[in-house]
Amino acid sequence: MKYVVCSDNMKICNWGDLDRRLHVWEIVKINDGEKELNNKATKMYEVLTILSALCCAALIELQWPNSSHWIYLIHFYEPIRSFGIISSIFSIVISVTICSLLSATSTKNTFEFIKISIGFSNIPFFGTIISLICLILCASMQLWDVYAMIAFFPYSLFVIGYSFHFYGTLHQHIYKLTDKDTKEAIKNGYVFSTMKNDVENPVENEEIQLIEEVLENL
Repeated sequence: MKYVVCSDNMKICNWGDLDRRLHVWEIVKINDGEKELNNKATKMYEVLTILSALCCAALIELQWPNSSHWIYLIHFYEPIRSFGIISSIFSIVISVTICSLLSATSTKNTFEFIKISIGFSNIPFFGTIISLICLILCASMQLWDVYAMIAFFPYSLFVIGYSFHFYGTLHQHIYKLTDKDTKEAIKNGYVFSTMKNDVENPVENEEIQLIEEVLENL
């Protein structure tokens, strides 16, 4: 079984790698069970839904830039604002749909549903990031004076860059934490799922056989 863990000098990992993300959810399933997996996945999509909705509302409520140079800003401000609103709405639609269907899924089928729906999980994730970036850029254009705007713009870029650095660092450590659990599971004969194939685990099959044998003896 091939699994990937981020290198020590890699701060920003491959966030869009679906096999990585599926691997983390499978570790949660092994350690915490399907019920806790269902709760954690539901809460994650609820957070993405709320955050996207707040970004969308904030972008809609933003007024025209209070600047004498607004005529020059309109060519940048309106496209960024519109792009952020559309991205956040797209994120809300996908997050709400997955969250509602996940809540309606039986506990024992939670991981299978996550495996099916994880191909769409990048949409709310990156949609929320895009809408937040658009909100920061639009907020930096709200200043009254063009010189103040120029002075605050590097700070806006710093906030965006540091946020990526912060998330990338935590993202790296999450995979380091799962590395030990992964090795232990593989040692016990567990075979991890991937996006391209369905895996029947020897460990799970042995448990099913034992249950069947017990039922036959009753």
